[in-house]
Amino acid sequence: MIGYEYGNTRLRVRAGRLLDADVYRGLLSSATLDGMLGRLAGGPYGRAIESALGRYRGLHRLDEAVRIHLSRQLADVLAFYSGEIRDRLRFYESRWDVRNIRTILRTLNQPVRGEALGPLLVAAGSLDEAALSELANQNDVRAAMDLLAVWQLPSPTVIRRLRHAMPGFLQTGDMSILEAALDGSFGDSIVDFVSGARSADSLVSLLHEEVDRLNLMGALRRHRAAREVTHADPFVAMAGGRVSAQVWAELAEVDDRVDVVAQLDGLLPGAWRGPLAAWVEHGELWVLEGELDDAATEAGIARFRLGDPLGIDVPLGFIIRKEAEARNLRLVGRAIVYDLAREDTFDRLIGVR
Repeated sequence: MIGYEYGNTRLRVRAGRLLDADVYRGLLSSATLDGMLGRLAGGPYGRAIESALGRYRGLHRLDEAVRIHLSRQLADVLAFYSGEIRDRLRFYESRWDVRNIRTILRTLNQPVRGEALGPLLVAAGSLDEAALSELANQNDVRAAMDLLAVWQLPSPTVIRRLRHAMPGFLQTGDMSILEAALDGSFGDSIVDFVSGARSADSLVSLLHEEVDRLNLMGALRRHRAAREVTHADPFVAMAGGRVSAQVWAELAEVDDRVDVVAQLDGLLPGAWRGPLAAWVEHGELWVLEGELDDAATEAGIARFRLGDPLGIDVPLGFIIRKEAEARNLRLVGRAIVYDLAREDTFDRLIGVR
């Protein structure tokens, strides 16, 4: 059995090729996207860029190269371990199944579709490249759902939730119904996973926090809706988090943002206090969501350096940092194409400083 000693050593070596602040500044100094891709091709992204050049143009070349590289890296992480360790890491990477299905369903639901969807999908879960491609090429949401039901992928839990939500979506056309079903299936799978875990560790903590973050945003959207309309649908919290469903339900009855944050005091990670305090002032949920995602990513990346060197912190931290690197490169590419302020873009990069 391949354990943490071997796998973590391999990842520490590979971490030496992660992009650092100097590399990002060099990329941001590129005058054109081709110049950026040329700089990037001289490092670990070389093979992926070569694969993308003949298939896409413009920013889609960058997105495809990033997608290919990230998919390969996440697959390599699993290959460095075996047995229960690999199974637990595979479960963590299965987050991409929900993300991929959400992206595909959103795109299929649009009356006019843009360019190829492929560069936005990362084959890191139960759905491989071929399956994602076939799903993305379906005519509509219903056809994609039927195909998932035939495959019974990514899991029976996801299929059951989506099929239950489908009539409501067909009646209203409201994509949020399907998205809530996807989030609910994620929560269900976490409950099953945690109940079977031998002990609570960093992976369990990360999963709990991800559910709490989704529930927080859902409860705050419900709180806002309750102030704007006479009758709003009740918020139903996902299972699998640390904060109880009763706490989330009670937020709808709180009058203002100051009291909302006060009611959550001590229940959420300390890194969330700053974004929540800022939200009290500006009130923009989309800003809060982005800041919470950034805070969670920064905390996850720190596990690679500060966590147990012979435990699951190392592969989890590496996975999160590679995912952040993909986000960073897309930001850099767009700053170059749209001539955005380079220093402001650098300040938005995650896990660099």
